[in-house]
Amino acid sequence: MNDKIEMACPSRNDLLGLLDESLVDADINRHISTCEVCQQTLDRLTDSADLANYRDVVVENNDRSRYFDPPITEGDLGSLEGLAIERLIGTGGMGDVFLARDLNLGRKVAVKVLSCRQSHESTARFLREAKSAAKLKHDHVVSVHSTGRTSDGTPYLVMPLIEGLSLKECIVKGRADFRQMTDWIRQIALGLEAAHSEGMVHRDVKPGNILLDASDGRAKLTDFGLARSLGDETLTHADVLTGTPQYMSPEQANGETELGPATDIYSLGITLYECLVGTAPFQGQPLQILEQHRSTTPLRPSRLSRQVPHDLDTVCMKAIAKLPSQRYASVAEFGNDLQRFLEGRPVLARESTSLEKFLMWCGRNRTVATLAGTTLLLLLTLVVASTISAWRLRSANAEIVGEKEKATSAEKLAVADRNAAIAALETVVDSLYEELADNAASIQTREQVINAAIDGLEAISKVDGDMKSDRTACRALMRIGDLCFLKGDQASGELNYDDAVKIARTLHTTHPDDLTAKRELATVLGRFAANYLRIGNVKYVPLSDEATKLLKEVVEKEPTDFDALLRLVVQHDQQMEQIRFNANNEPQKVIDYGESIIKDIKQVIQLNSGNRSAYETAQKIHFNIGRGYLESSQPAEAAEHFTQAKVYIDQALIQAPKNVKLLTSAAIIERAHGMALASQARLDDAIDYYQSALGKLKRLAAADPTNAMQQQHVANTQTIASLTYMQEGRFDEAADASASAVKIFEDLLELNPDNEMARVVLVQTRFQLAGILVVDDQLDEVELACKQIRLEMEGKKFAANFLPAINYFRSGANIIDHTAVWLKGNRPSESSSSDQCLALLLSARRDVRDSTTNQLSAETLSMVERMELKLEGTNLEAMVTLINGFEGLHPFVGGQVKIGEAALYGRLAENIQEAQGAAGKQEVDWLVGKSVAAIEAFAAQMPVAQLKEKVLTNYELKWLRGTDAFQTAWQKIVDSE
Repeated sequence: MNDKIEMACPSRNDLLGLLDESLVDADINRHISTCEVCQQTLDRLTDSADLANYRDVVVENNDRSRYFDPPITEGDLGSLEGLAIERLIGTGGMGDVFLARDLNLGRKVAVKVLSCRQSHESTARFLREAKSAAKLKHDHVVSVHSTGRTSDGTPYLVMPLIEGLSLKECIVKGRADFRQMTDWIRQIALGLEAAHSEGMVHRDVKPGNILLDASDGRAKLTDFGLARSLGDETLTHADVLTGTPQYMSPEQANGETELGPATDIYSLGITLYECLVGTAPFQGQPLQILEQHRSTTPLRPSRLSRQVPHDLDTVCMKAIAKLPSQRYASVAEFGNDLQRFLEGRPVLARESTSLEKFLMWCGRNRTVATLAGTTLLLLLTLVVASTISAWRLRSANAEIVGEKEKATSAEKLAVADRNAAIAALETVVDSLYEELADNAASIQTREQVINAAIDGLEAISKVDGDMKSDRTACRALMRIGDLCFLKGDQASGELNYDDAVKIARTLHTTHPDDLTAKRELATVLGRFAANYLRIGNVKYVPLSDEATKLLKEVVEKEPTDFDALLRLVVQHDQQMEQIRFNANNEPQKVIDYGESIIKDIKQVIQLNSGNRSAYETAQKIHFNIGRGYLESSQPAEAAEHFTQAKVYIDQALIQAPKNVKLLTSAAIIERAHGMALASQARLDDAIDYYQSALGKLKRLAAADPTNAMQQQHVANTQTIASLTYMQEGRFDEAADASASAVKIFEDLLELNPDNEMARVVLVQTRFQLAGILVVDDQLDEVELACKQIRLEMEGKKFAANFLPAINYFRSGANIIDHTAVWLKGNRPSESSSSDQCLALLLSARRDVRDSTTNQLSAETLSMVERMELKLEGTNLEAMVTLINGFEGLHPFVGGQVKIGEAALYGRLAENIQEAQGAAGKQEVDWLVGKSVAAIEAFAAQMPVAQLKEKVLTNYELKWLRGTDAFQTAWQKIVDSE
């Protein structure tokens, strides 16, 4: 590292001028490169309104007319050696551009005049532009007609007037598709090739320097103010650091002076990237952007915009490879590959393999890792590099007395190396684990990757040192703990986390006012608890609560601390899961907590709208709030939160469109939204949502057939859809969906007979199928389904928390089975009031299905005799009285009596109206009144919210819901809520 330049820190205005490119000073640049105070000030200024305000002030205070002689024609700004200067048309870091008339040749031209506040070095750069551009005569390069100086000695250039937008303006306004913009990049490649053949490197290729000629549609490269001849040694350090950060090549960002054509290839590739996705790959503050150019591989364009074809994706990524040797050998090759794409021919570029990517990473980080032959060797190499870094740190500390500054520099380098090693190991493990997780057969490989990473991290974690190195060790131990939990080794995970907690507590105790130490302690505590909560163990919940408290303290003092706020939102998500676990069917607790933390979600998104973790956590919180509303029978509110969750998951998918976890979450959110719509009686819309979610989940399951969880997601969705089909009276589709779900659960249990949860859900799904079949009068299939339920539970022991559900399904299956026996004209060996009630209700339903009389059929009367019950009459009203007289009914049957009564009277009324019209009005009104009275009686037994779902989604009440009597009564019920 260079020694710090001993000079006073530049003023605020000087820094603003530097950012605005209106001030260029080599000494200031060198000072800033070693001064952390100035770097932090620059970072703050970049994101503030001060820079824009400064530019406005400069523009307002800069009397540009001083450049020129008095105007020849009234209304002009001035004149200049045969040129009539009309008006200002643009301004940049190097100068102002004016529209002018060439009075001698009778044409309009552009005049670029060097702006104020420029140093001698800047003037030299400006003149180099004239010298460089004058050499080039090409259709895709803006040439220079002539040069000169104004009356006060300011240099200027005269160039052709290119009327049209810049490529930057075109991207912002969305004026062209990606094929057109790709062709413009190809044209600029031709212009650059001409420049390179003349020995010129542009060094500032960007969308703003590409003009689109409205007259012929051609793209033209301008602004050769940074251009230099190969071998020209007059370039200064200031020139190296000047440019546009978003488009600088890694070698340019490193401050290298020997820049060749590969630099322009990289910048043109970044420009292509922006054309494809609408934004440059790296965003943030200038110093952050430069670091990203040096060390961060951007997301492929196709992951941000799905319309980008794979070949074009590959061409772009080759052009912006970090190492010049990995890019195209020449800009001509780059242009030729773009031409091949546009003509529909295969491109020559190919995608780097995972191994090549890691080897390139090694090339960029030689102090951390050396080249290795395989991924695992890379990981082990990082272990060695980490050990070397540790040795370097100890050596530096040993010599600190004699060589303080040198030791400090070495220490920083060692800590940076170890942090880079951790980051590399995390990147390798995360990316490979995610890729391999798509294939269940690769679990052994995943285990090897994790174990190798743990070996490397352990070497890093064993280094003791000052606060910085302790933080590094803490981070390494925490990551080891995560990996141990990931592979199921909870004991080792807990031991490593215990060590990480000890370090973090010591740092916080030693530095109680250090917000970073407080935030890092909270991170360790929160992640430790999360690993246990993930497997349903609340052992470390107090640590999670402590983490939340610490993070609130940090955010209270630093409201814009993004890392702390994001971690706090993650803690909120964990807290909601804990509340759900302990709520005991009290979803309002989840709702109340969730609504109270939405402000934090909005703030974290506002602080960094590009952070994937923020979007992932935000969608989980909104999903849980929506689920709480759904469970508390507030479907409209639930739908609102599911909609917001969908917005956030879509934002996360823009950054990781192939991430299986995110794709699965998106489908589950869609399914939940369908459930909310079904509860609002929007059954057709709900089914559309189910089908869309089911299609996505089936594709994910097909990609990994042995992934039990993906298969279970498919089955659960089919089970839920089945209920809605039944509510619509689409019994065949309902039965098919339930049967498909049953088949999936059977297959899962065949692979893993000990999967108790899958067995319970299988029993539930079979029970649901049996209920559909008995209502649809498929009685033989009912008996078979009930028999399978009993066989599924025979000889099986279930955990205590599953027993209530199992007992419900067992008793319910017996009721349905006995009901089918009664309906087939037989008498079951055992019977109860529940199966008798259900059988009579379904038999009466048969009688009124196509009838216009309230008389019961001989079959129903015979069933009453077999049951040895007393029926006061032979009509429907007598049957309803009998049904209402049953007591001690199973919940499965008891919940259907009043709704069934309303449906019986309603269906008969509908049939009479259709058959008799006005003649049957009196009887119809009487039956409708009976039906409405049944619903009013039902309303007295349950909350209105639950009543709505049962009444508004029942297909047998559809006709009744359209009557005036129902509408009047229903409005009173709703108003009483």
